Amino acid sequence: MTITGVHPYADKFPMLPEPELAELAESIRANGLRNPIVLTPDGLILDGRNRAAACERVGVDPDTTVYEGGDLAEYVIDCNSSRRHMSTGARAMATALVLQAAQRRKNGRWVRGSVDILRSQNIASWRDAVMRAGIILDHSPEIADRVTNGDLALDAAYKRACDARDAERIRLEAEERLAAEEADARAFVEERSPELAARVDGRDLQSFVEAKDLWQRRNREEAARLK
Repeated sequence: MTITGVHPYADKFPMLPEPELAELAESIRANGLRNPIVLTPDGLILDGRNRAAACERVGVDPDTTVYEGGDLAEYVIDCNSSRRHMSTGARAMATALVLQAAQRRKNGRWVRGSVDILRSQNIASWRDAVMRAGIILDHSPEIADRVTNGDLALDAAYKRACDARDAERIRLEAEERLAAEEADARAFVEERSPELAARVDGRDLQSFVEAKDLWQRRNREEAARLK
């Protein structure tokens, strides 16, 4: 079957480092391709990107087989569970990217059962690693690829994501507080001074809080004048 491309799930895992890819190519040149490239029915690589690249280097036409199973995400994750050149953190991050692409992360949580796909892992430490990867995807997705490529440790990326999450929480709390103050000020001004309320247009008065302050200042000045 003709290879038409790489499935997006398989693309979440990085290619072998150049020395290992070159070694694989030489092995295929000498001994042939031992395991076929696994494709979807429309020719996208699910497993075997490195083997396909190595075959191309040495001019070998690779054998292929079609995956007939239903859960492509689980299959891709399982095929990459023992990559020796990837740390546990990098594999967890790549796994999280596949699960996210498969829409198994909703409202900041993994869909039940998603994290336990790799039964060969220490389930407690693996669950923790994928949970951390999920936080990274939620709050600092721009650094996810650095984790899968080994440029940034999962723990360091997780700390950055937590810092970003906390900063966002503080920002949202401040916005909610300001919105509540503005709503209270609007009710105050509209009841006591429709004239000032009409002036809140972004040119004369910027906000109802500013209008309330003006109203209160006027009343203090008037009270002082009457004394």
